[in-house]
Amino acid sequence: MTGGGGGGSVNIAFYPNDQAVDFNLEGGLFYVRGEARIKQTNLFLGASYRYSRITATRQGGPALLPDEKKSDIGGLGISAHWDGRDSIFSPTSGQDFTVAAMFHEPWLGGDTSWQQLGYKLRSYHPMFDRLVVGVRMDGKAVWNDVPFYNKPYVELRGVPAMRYQGDAAGEGEIEVLVRTWKRISVVGFFGLGWAAGDDVADNGPIVAGGGGIRYLLARQLGLQTGIDVARGPEETAFYIIVGAAWL
Repeated sequence: MTGGGGGGSVNIAFYPNDQAVDFNLEGGLFYVRGEARIKQTNLFLGASYRYSRITATRQGGPALLPDEKKSDIGGLGISAHWDGRDSIFSPTSGQDFTVAAMFHEPWLGGDTSWQQLGYKLRSYHPMFDRLVVGVRMDGKAVWNDVPFYNKPYVELRGVPAMRYQGDAAGEGEIEVLVRTWKRISVVGFFGLGWAAGDDVADNGPIVAGGGGIRYLLARQLGLQTGIDVARGPEETAFYIIVGAAWL
């Protein structure tokens, strides 16, 4: 079982109809989650609960979203999780697949009723002696009275958080790792994302990719660390990686 909580304040831009609207999000979050293994298999069934209280205040940009929105969000989740990876840190073989649903209701502590359904897949394939190919696929959809800052968005290296957001969003990415010398490896990656909804200006694919370097920090744990450089449709970004690049 895992859990935690905290609070803070962050400034972030949202893009309804492809127009930037600046917001400050302030509040707190509590989260708890547990999984149970099904006998001696790689299958886990899980349940979770989350509660958050958020105040969103518009700081600038066109009035395409409310000037201020306060909301309490309480949600109960269920999941099925298959984990056949050789390492939870920096896997090089096996698959990790999760299907999850989240139900947000007033009786769970929230203001409104809305639902979320999603999946994620991580698949790692060793090729030859020094090459590993990884494949990632993710997707989420929400419906009913969803706060705008809880709508899913494209999550790719090189694409800012919340930049491409809608009632449904997803991405696919491929990563190739080549062991070059002793504990040093190089990686290259390429991904496509999409977002759909009434306020999404462009449903076309979002393209991003880049490369990086890895150092095998802990051989027994299979833990790698490194740096990635990624380019999206609008900007270049740098990432410090500890473990797998995909959560």
